[in-house]
Amino acid sequence: MPKEHFDTLKQAKKDKVLAGATAEFSEYLLKDSSIVRITKRIGISRGSFYNYFHDIDDLYDYVLTENHMTFFMRLVNNVKDCDGNMRIGFAKTMDELVDLFELGENSLIRNMFLNIDLSRIFSRSETHNDEIRRQQIEHLSTVINRDLYKLDDREFIDYLDMLYILMLNHIIKYLRDFTNYETLMIDFNRKLKLIDSIAIK
Repeated sequence: MPKEHFDTLKQAKKDKVLAGATAEFSEYLLKDSSIVRITKRIGISRGSFYNYFHDIDDLYDYVLTENHMTFFMRLVNNVKDCDGNMRIGFAKTMDELVDLFELGENSLIRNMFLNIDLSRIFSRSETHNDEIRRQQIEHLSTVINRDLYKLDDREFIDYLDMLYILMLNHIIKYLRDFTNYETLMIDFNRKLKLIDSIAIK
């Protein structure tokens, strides 16, 4: 994650760094990305880059985290707008993903899936990952209408996991096969309703 010096930057500067790095990682896989190109995109010196981040992997993790938060907050807001109904909120979020992340040939999300390095994933602290997941579930729980569901707390967490996995599988299918998005959404909504039929009162 970014160094302390990065945290002191004005938001406009942080946004410029994020935009430039996102453009680089959308065009190139991590292994082909270049600090030289990134600093040119952002308009900073190489020295400034190393004042902000330890290395290119550090920047990559930052970009993925920020984009994940964009997705997560969109999901939270959609569930809230849908009166706490998870199925409708997830369907709405899935429907917006193409525009939200520009899921085309040059896509950060597409490159992220093509670039998955399991050793990087498994080397991360499980405690840290669990804490992030706990915080997200806690935050999402504040906008969910639990009266709609016949699930206890443990079952509800499993229900959320199933919804996330379903969405992830369909995103991967789209990015891998460039399936017609309308066809993909029909399949997604059919499976979403099946999962929901178990959870709804």
